[in-house]
Amino acid sequence: MIRVAFVLAGRTGAWLGGLNYYRNLLGAILAAEDTRLEPLLYVGRGYDRSDLADFPDVELRTEPMLDRGTSAWAQRTAWRAGTACDRPLGRLLQRDGVAAMSHSGHLGRFHAVRSVAWVPDLQHRRLPEYFGRSMWLWRDAKYRAMAHFSDHLLTGSLAGEQDLLELWPRARGKTSVLRFVVTPPPDETLPSREELRELYGLPDRYLYLPNQFWAHKNHVLVVEALRRLRERAPEVNVVATGVPYDRRRPKHFAELMAKAEAAGVGAAFRVLGVVPYEHVTALSRDAVAQINPSLFEGWSTTVEEAKSLGKRILLSRIPVHLEQDPPGGEYFDPHDPDELAGLMEGAFAREDPEADRRLAEEARAALPARRRCFVAEYEEAVSRTVGGGRGSASQRHQVGA
Repeated sequence: MIRVAFVLAGRTGAWLGGLNYYRNLLGAILAAEDTRLEPLLYVGRGYDRSDLADFPDVELRTEPMLDRGTSAWAQRTAWRAGTACDRPLGRLLQRDGVAAMSHSGHLGRFHAVRSVAWVPDLQHRRLPEYFGRSMWLWRDAKYRAMAHFSDHLLTGSLAGEQDLLELWPRARGKTSVLRFVVTPPPDETLPSREELRELYGLPDRYLYLPNQFWAHKNHVLVVEALRRLRERAPEVNVVATGVPYDRRRPKHFAELMAKAEAAGVGAAFRVLGVVPYEHVTALSRDAVAQINPSLFEGWSTTVEEAKSLGKRILLSRIPVHLEQDPPGGEYFDPHDPDELAGLMEGAFAREDPEADRRLAEEARAALPARRRCFVAEYEEAVSRTVGGGRGSASQRHQVGA
C-alpha cells in the first residue's frame, strides 16, 4: 500500500468547491476495490469538524503544529521561513509511514516524503483585474514555489496545465491532468421535491445557479439576462446558492442584489445562500436546467455535478467548460446577456421528460467507470512520484534528516 497524506490547515469551509473536491477524491479512493492507495487526513486540533461531517470514513489524525498560534506551529513556521524546509511536518509524516503528501502544498527541501501538489487554477494570471497587487504577488510566489519544490504537480484541466507551464516552464515533465469526478449523495439522503418547495418557498419551475458569489462567477450576466426576459418571459426565474461574500470585492454581493432590484428582477433572482450539500443535489435534480456563467474555472464542480446527475446545463463558452463537455450542455458567450437570455427562455419553454430521463439514466450508468478512471489516473500520478526520484533515496533522506 502507498500511504498518502492530505493536510488541511486552517478553515476551508468558505471554499465549498475545495471541500467537495476532497470529499469526491477520498470517496472514490475508498470505493475503489483494486487501489494501492491508503489516504490519511491531518487537521489541527482546532479545525472545525463540521466541515468534515459528511466526509468519507478516512483515518483522521490531529496535530497541534497545524493550529495557528501554538508553539508547535511557531516552530514549524520558523523552519519553513529559515531553511525552506518543512522538517517538522515532513518528519511527522515520515514517522507515520507516509510516502507522499498530496494536495497540500509542498515540504520545501524535505524530500524524504514526496509532494504531489495540486494547482486548482492560476486565475490571477488570466483575470488579474480581480486581484489587488499584494494578493496577485502572493499567489504568483506561492505557485512558483510549489512548482519549484514539489515532486509532481496536478492540474484539473489541460488549460490549467498550460497556464502552469507558462508560469514555470521547468515544471514540464512532472505534471499530470487530473479531471475530478463528482459522486452525488445517495438518492435516499436527498429531500423530496415537496420538502424543498416547503423549506425554501420554491416555484414549480426554476433554473439553478450553484456558484459562490465571487465576482468572476459572473452572476451579473444572469441578472442582465433576466432583465431582458422581464417583459417577454416573466415566468423565467433563477434560484442561486453559494457563499454570499467575495473577500477580494467585499461589496460585490450587495451591489449584485441592488442591481437585481434596480432591474426589476429581484423576485426572479432568488438567493438561498449556503445550503446542505444534499440540498444542492436535490435542487439540481428538480431544476429545469443548471447555469454556470463563470468567466474562469480550474475545473468546474457545478459542471461535473450536472454530468454526474445527467442534468441539462447552460454554461459559458470558456476553455475549461469546453474541455468538460457535458452531454446536456448549451454554451453562451459569458459577455452576452442576450445570448444567455435566449437559452434561458428556450430551457423554460422546452418540456421533454423522456429525454431528460434518458440523460439521467445514461449519466448514472457511466458514473462507476468515470470514478474508476479518476482513481486510476490519480494513483498513476502518485506511483510515478513515489517511484520516480529527485536524487537517490539516500540523498533524499540526507536532505530531510
